[in-house]
Amino acid sequence: MMRSVVVSWMEVSAHSVTVNVPADFDPGSVDVGDVLGALADDGFFGVVREGFEVRDLDVVEPGAEVLFPG
Repeated sequence: MMRSVVVSWMEVSAHSVTVNVPADFDPGSVDVGDVLGALADDGFFGVVREGFEVRDLDVVEPGAEVLFPG
């Protein structure tokens, strides 16, 4: 017998890249996040999932994935 729940969480990802910038580069004068989004290498090296919330549904959702297959 199965039941359906909604699981919600946040993901915090970690990134790091080495880039070359002009000698007079001032990170406060540009939107660094937007500029980094244009790089070919996103610098991803890890993710943490946190803040899990689980909420019961009143009915079984037949199309939902099985989290703990038997």
